[in-house]
Amino acid sequence: MSSLSTNSPMRVDDQQTPERRSYPASVHFAFVGGLLLPLAVIPYLLGRRQTSVVRNRLQEAERVLQAVEHELKAATRELQALRSKQTNSSSQIKQLQESVDEFDESTGKLQADGIEGQKTLLQYVVELERDLESSKTLHSNSMREVGRSLGSVAGFMHELELGLGMTRRGEDPRGIDRIRATAAKLQRGSSTADR
Repeated sequence: MSSLSTNSPMRVDDQQTPERRSYPASVHFAFVGGLLLPLAVIPYLLGRRQTSVVRNRLQEAERVLQAVEHELKAATRELQALRSKQTNSSSQIKQLQESVDEFDESTGKLQADGIEGQKTLLQYVVELERDLESSKTLHSNSMREVGRSLGSVAGFMHELELGLGMTRRGEDPRGIDRIRATAAKLQRGSSTADR
């Protein structure tokens, strides 16, 4: 056979085809299924495993996202509360500033009124002092005049006693000496007060 194959060309007709065994379709299906099933199942299992990992990561990311959303809502509420407090504080500061300005204004008015009142009071005191001085002068002049008048009355009474021939009994029965002493005191006291 080896010589035949090398020396002469063979015909296709002359060749013998081995006989094929024929298997039922179920065997073919089982064979193809046995080859294809692992090829289909392995990626499915790997994909399912990765899908479960991804699903777990998604659930974890969702929990984190919910926590962040919750914290964001809390931070937003805090921020709104702070803004509200800031607005309140701003309005209170404005009111306080207005009160301080009004107080400064009223204090300025009070100071001006106080200064004006002090000036008026000082003028009144000066006028009172002048009136007192003039009153003192008038009083001392009046007292001098009263002293002179008393002296004149005492002199007239003494002359009347002498003219009527009344004699003195005792020290000063009619009080002429007392009138003279009082007149002298009044005249001296007013001159001492003038000094």
